[in-house]
Amino acid sequence: MLYKHIILSCFAALTCSPVLAAVSQSWPGYLIDRSCRASIEGDSGSALSFARAQTKECLLLPSCHTAGYAVFCDGHWFNLDTQGNKLAEKYLAKTKRQKAFFVLVKGSLSGQTIKTKSITELEEPANAEK
Repeated sequence: MLYKHIILSCFAALTCSPVLAAVSQSWPGYLIDRSCRASIEGDSGSALSFARAQTKECLLLPSCHTAGYAVFCDGHWFNLDTQGNKLAEKYLAKTKRQKAFFVLVKGSLSGQTIKTKSITELEEPANAEK
């Protein structure tokens, strides 16, 4: 009986732990700067087309770079945190792509901001509107 009580106590401690509350998730989507995001956020019909057409040149403009980055995933916008912005900058410096920055962002969600652990380039989905 004591053994069962110890196991249940350990399980309760682990499931209520704040460390476990920040579950790692993934968001496949298009990288875009927050400045451009603000200009199209209310127009859901053209958001995907706009995100796909976002150019490397635009993403690296000082005003866009300073505003930070976001990811457009399945019709939803998520901001990247400070670490995510740094990772986005590193990704943009390395990629050979000039537009349609389809990436996988891994991290945990806090409100509408992703606490980013990694950003990886993905092949654009075949069903993306052309």
